[in-house]
Amino acid sequence: MNFQELNHFIVNKMRMSHIYQPVMLMKLLESGGECSETEIARSILAHDQSQIEYYQNVTRNMVGSVLRKHKIVEKNGKDYRVIGFERLRVEEIDELKKACESRLSEYLEKRGLKIWEHRKQSSGYISGTLKYEILKAARFHCELCGISADIKALEREKQETAETLSRARQAIQKNNIGLRKFAAQAGIDPANLYNAISGKRPASPEMLAKLQSALIKIDD
Repeated sequence: MNFQELNHFIVNKMRMSHIYQPVMLMKLLESGGECSETEIARSILAHDQSQIEYYQNVTRNMVGSVLRKHKIVEKNGKDYRVIGFERLRVEEIDELKKACESRLSEYLEKRGLKIWEHRKQSSGYISGTLKYEILKAARFHCELCGISADIKALEREKQETAETLSRARQAIQKNNIGLRKFAAQAGIDPANLYNAISGKRPASPEMLAKLQSALIKIDD
């Protein structure tokens, strides 16, 4: 296929129901005309605002908070910077990147794909954009069960809360530390943590964020 034929398809014949066709073609053109489906998927993912927003929240409330607490990074508005980066030599930066890659490989080898289980809501993936269009057409109710989108969101939030509290219980048992010590490490009142884990009182969003940060530290 020559330039004129490709250009004619893109400009005149391409019928778009989503962003996928132009994103895939751009990735192929940038990659010498050929690349893997994984690379194409990453390009599409980079355009999915719902996923970007999710990981912005992870950065803000979890990993960013942990690295700031250890005085590894500092935050200026929405930007993060490594403290003392300007004093690092090029070879030192390369060595630090290799150390991060090594820790990442070790963690993935140990935990595998289980680390992403909390992001799986079904056996298939539905993007935020597509989900919105489906709900909009159904007046924001599930067409199968009739439940509203707000109730569905609450169900997901309840599930994620239960998973976080379960991981906290497992961490306390696995690492052989008492609830009081774990609560102190997480910056949470021990009584409030006990009530949340035992199901006597609901966990607040602030408590969940602190628990998630503490669990990241323990995993690392």
